[in-house]
Amino acid sequence: MEGLVDVSEFIDELKSQGLVIVPNSFVQEAIKEYRISKLKSRYLNKKALSYKEIADAELWGSIAKRSVKAFAEKYAKEHEIFVTPKGGIKVKKIITSAVVAPCEKKEGLCDPQPSNLGPYNVCHICGKLA
Repeated sequence: MEGLVDVSEFIDELKSQGLVIVPNSFVQEAIKEYRISKLKSRYLNKKALSYKEIADAELWGSIAKRSVKAFAEKYAKEHEIFVTPKGGIKVKKIITSAVVAPCEKKEGLCDPQPSNLGPYNVCHICGKLA
């Protein structure tokens, strides 16, 4: 009968081409992690970040802009936060070194996660190996 493929032949062909079958949720999660890592690397090269950028890149974990604002106002020094005009509105920003600093200073904020760098765990905030 045409159109039928032996399962073992199909699996062997996938293996020979380096392909695997995974659930859609796994792929979606990998895409989300990739986008967040690209945002992190792009944002950490800037001199200052808005609260929204910190929340979007999940630099302080998966928290909302409102929580970022509360955390920044509690732990950042006065000279680390400034207001910049953007169009007709004023946007509060925090210097990038102060975004990474809480991870190094505050106990329990550094959050090492398994990485694709081998057996190492990397903090998703400051990037240090743990």
